[in-house]
Amino acid sequence: MTRLTLVTLVGAVAVATLVSPAWGGLVGYWSFDISTNVGLDSINGTVLSANGGAAYTAAGHTGGGLALNVATSDYLFYSPTNAVPTGVPTGNGSYTISAWIKPTAGGRNAIAGWGNYGTGRQVNAFRTGDGASNLTNYWWSADLNSVSTSPVNLYDGNWHNVVATYNGKVRALWVDGTRIGFDTPGANNAQPANFRIGSTNSAEFFGGTMDDVAIYNNGLTANQIQALAGGAAPASLPLPNPVDQFRADDLNAQANGLTLSNGAWTSASGPAAANVASGTPTLRKNAIGSHSVVNFDSGTDVLQIVGGAMTTSAGGDFSIVAVYRTNNGVGGAGQYYQNTSIVDSEQPGVTNDWGLNINSTGQLAAGLGGPDVTQYSTTGGFFRDGVAHVAVYTRSGSTVSLYVDGTPMGSRNDGGTALRNAVDYFFGGNGTGGNRMDGDIAEARVYDVTLSAAEVAALSSSLRTTYASSLYQGRVLVSGPTHYWRLGEGTVTAARAYDEVGVNHGAYTNGPAVNQPSGLKQDANASVLFNGTNSFVRVPNDLPPSFTLEALLKTTANSLAGTQAYEGNGVIWSDVAGVADDFVLAVLNNHLAFFDGDAAGGAGATIQGTRLVNDGNWHHVAVTRESGGPLRIYLDGYLEASGTAGVAALTSNPNIDFGGNTLDGRYFNGSLDEVAFYGRALTASEIFAHFAAATVPEPSTLLLGFMGLAALVLLRGRRAPYTKR
Repeated sequence: MTRLTLVTLVGAVAVATLVSPAWGGLVGYWSFDISTNVGLDSINGTVLSANGGAAYTAAGHTGGGLALNVATSDYLFYSPTNAVPTGVPTGNGSYTISAWIKPTAGGRNAIAGWGNYGTGRQVNAFRTGDGASNLTNYWWSADLNSVSTSPVNLYDGNWHNVVATYNGKVRALWVDGTRIGFDTPGANNAQPANFRIGSTNSAEFFGGTMDDVAIYNNGLTANQIQALAGGAAPASLPLPNPVDQFRADDLNAQANGLTLSNGAWTSASGPAAANVASGTPTLRKNAIGSHSVVNFDSGTDVLQIVGGAMTTSAGGDFSIVAVYRTNNGVGGAGQYYQNTSIVDSEQPGVTNDWGLNINSTGQLAAGLGGPDVTQYSTTGGFFRDGVAHVAVYTRSGSTVSLYVDGTPMGSRNDGGTALRNAVDYFFGGNGTGGNRMDGDIAEARVYDVTLSAAEVAALSSSLRTTYASSLYQGRVLVSGPTHYWRLGEGTVTAARAYDEVGVNHGAYTNGPAVNQPSGLKQDANASVLFNGTNSFVRVPNDLPPSFTLEALLKTTANSLAGTQAYEGNGVIWSDVAGVADDFVLAVLNNHLAFFDGDAAGGAGATIQGTRLVNDGNWHHVAVTRESGGPLRIYLDGYLEASGTAGVAALTSNPNIDFGGNTLDGRYFNGSLDEVAFYGRALTASEIFAHFAAATVPEPSTLLLGFMGLAALVLLRGRRAPYTKR
């Protein structure tokens, strides 16, 4: 157990290193380990005064302890008596009082308390009770009273850990890590007065030995209380466990592309389950690194969480955590419910609801209703960039706080203090049919306590590590694509070809085969197989004059022959009849070929590679176009062909098709994966880095990181196409 460290003695006065309140809002901790300063609070450095014969004993639970005698009215108290030590929760603030006790006397053994005794709901006091082995946490006229500790006997001569908690909604008593009773008492108004350890009301004193009294301004969770009972130091508790926890990875026994049904997605903690409120939310495996997501299609897909913690233990103080990604949002800087819902409990009218939302500029919003208040993310950037982010919304009384990726975004303390309505909440939308999400949720959690800033930082760091992009995915995202289709949906009916960073989602047409093996060696995100007859994916065309097209390609089919790319089998195609500003990336004569419809003074021209691509291996393909400048094809990281580009934007066809020349019926027979567009010409080094990331097997990624540029140089000497191992 962590103890105070004695660093010096000055005139026989011990000076101690203060304990950091790392977790759970620890605001007061009396370890009773320093014989010359038994009343020292090692969080704030304040010292309680001794009444009667209250004294240090070496026979504490761990180290020293506090010896108290009922006969001499022993206790410790804070002076002045019309105040409490810094941070001790008053009013209706959440709290935890924990202590190790070994009582020797019967009766009402006072553990700790403060407030105006004799006035209803102005007290917070914790004691044993009435000669029997029981515990009481009383507010005066609203008491959790005389709860039996059976089969534990507090008077058996052994040390016992006793705890009283309140999270703004539920009050509970615990002994040795087991909850023995709880209630929902309404609101308290504990006053900052008469703070004592070993004494509560005037005739209530503790007889025996006490140790490690700790006070938190938060209701600890079951796993934290059990850690205390197991001997954990009050300042070194584990992160709290959530009461609801939805992880898309828990659906991995199902097929990629699964359309969720009622109850298919259940909480890993507690009885909550997700029912389909509307649309067809789908499972996407290996969507963020090796981790799965549930995909929500804007305007249709919403999940309703039934049996969730907001209908039971949560709704006083709480925390909402979402690992999400999106490239869209609606609303401005008004109230949260005007924005796109991520995790939301919005109800009609001004009422006690809440929501975690995102607006059109990518600002996250944490909102509380009754009255309506919204805290926006005002620093650190905007968070609708297609990258996985960890959003955390905490509520403590009237205070709403927002964090993104572990960084505090701001707080406001003008929210309502009422309990939240005990109703279902939603993912991807809300119960009023409001603004729906276009994106993914990898994990969502509800806590029935307020996470501290330190806890949010630690949790966010862990989740960001878990949900980091794969090597190739990360390289693509760092290069700033305008559109990125990973083609891993696993369904051609319930979901579109999802654009991970833009809004140009694609339509699967004529049933290309999904759930095909990945083109990446270190990422199992699925690819799509096109039949060479009529299947394709169509996306909108908004390419600027300078751009890069990128994809992974695999085929064994013999291509069409000719001299112009539009005569080949279309891979990424956007052609129109006649002379126009259009383009075609195709397999022609079993080589890569690209046609620029504005090249050669507007007549159009083709550049064609020299290496065969129909060898059954995966190939990394990139085309870069600099308006009025170089036009280049790269194959497996190397320059394959070059020419001079036209000037105009190649947008005569408003659509782009993957997998076929749909104008002339010249379709691609093979697989595509990881299609990305960029609004600039990537450099040769960027393209080679992407190729290298695609070809590095998972066990070698660390080796590549250590070798750095030297490894890339060595790899660049290998011209053979890569094959998956």
